[in-house]
Amino acid sequence: MMILTKMKNFSFRDLRGKTVSINDFKGKNILIFMWASWWRCRDQLPGWQDFYNKYKHLNFEILSVSVDIQGAEVVKPYATDKAFTSVIDADNSLANYFGFKIVPNGIFVDKNSTIRLIKQGFHVSNPTHLDAVEKLIHGTVEKVILDDEYYNPSNKVNNIEKQLSETKFKLGMEY
Repeated sequence: MMILTKMKNFSFRDLRGKTVSINDFKGKNILIFMWASWWRCRDQLPGWQDFYNKYKHLNFEILSVSVDIQGAEVVKPYATDKAFTSVIDADNSLANYFGFKIVPNGIFVDKNSTIRLIKQGFHVSNPTHLDAVEKLIHGTVEKVILDDEYYNPSNKVNNIEKQLSETKFKLGMEY
């Protein structure tokens, strides 16, 4: 597991074509939220904007990473009005690095570039997920490990929903 290891530096293009790298956020706590315009996780962006507004004064940033290989034009309708940075990961480099099979995902990296949380299936509406990020922002915990509901056989997740999400993720990588 990559928890408590240093975050690899990735570079992406923002919605205006400017290069943005993970290292640009050194010295800040950062939540990397991975999503896609073709999946309903895009509907979480307003919730993350509210969360960001609440905690940005605490040396906290959100990096919104869209896995849309179609580029900025399909992402702009969902992300242009957000105060946090939005970038495109057209190569799915983060997903491949972390082994993510679905979106949305969350990665919390502290001000020293140490990974403190990795969560596949990350949701702004999940109080456990929000609580985990709040604790990491405040520094009251060293790390957070959350169960993965999508791949936990003891949880009764709708299998069709899981397969649809995985298929859309794979299609997004191919087209």
